[in-house]
Amino acid sequence: MDLVVITPPVALAGEVETANRLFGAGLGRLHLRRPGFEEAEVEAYVAGVDAAFRGRVVVHGHHRLAGRWRLKGIHYTESTRPPFPIPSPEPPLTVSTSFHQLDQLKITDYGALNYAFLSPIFDSISKPGLKASMFDCTSLMAALLSCPIPIFALGGIAPDKVPSAAALGFSGVAVLGSIWQSSDPVAAFLELKEACDRVGPGKSTSG
Repeated sequence: MDLVVITPPVALAGEVETANRLFGAGLGRLHLRRPGFEEAEVEAYVAGVDAAFRGRVVVHGHHRLAGRWRLKGIHYTESTRPPFPIPSPEPPLTVSTSFHQLDQLKITDYGALNYAFLSPIFDSISKPGLKASMFDCTSLMAALLSCPIPIFALGGIAPDKVPSAAALGFSGVAVLGSIWQSSDPVAAFLELKEACDRVGPGKSTSG
């Protein structure tokens, strides 16, 4: 099962150094989410990532940085996403987006979209008080089974929730609070990675 780490929306002390340690520990994909940040601020973060790891970074804004720095991909929020089918980026990059409704898993032509996050699935860790949506399990499982692209569970993901996410049919999980609110983010990542490895592979993200 794939594991994605999303950066916190506000910079933390030593965050880029921690990101490099996460990559060194086996992180394959970091979503750089900095809402409201200027391009220069996002670029400074990217510049701080070791060159060997920049090809694992996906940016949520200022997409032209992805080509400039040879990053992994781009992510569209619901407010910035173009109409489906999404066109292929230039240069070739992975394309992802965020969903919050099951109907969005039933679109007939996603275009260049490689994968998407669906949230919230469990009670949020990074946003106390944000409860999981009351997705009907039967409908959720059916939608995930028929969806042609991999869908990642987002919201409240902890190691003990990974088997449940896999049983529902998610191809991977995306985490934020479990990593960045931990006193040892690398140890927290390794625990999550072990939980994902135990449940086996999900649907490929094609990149």
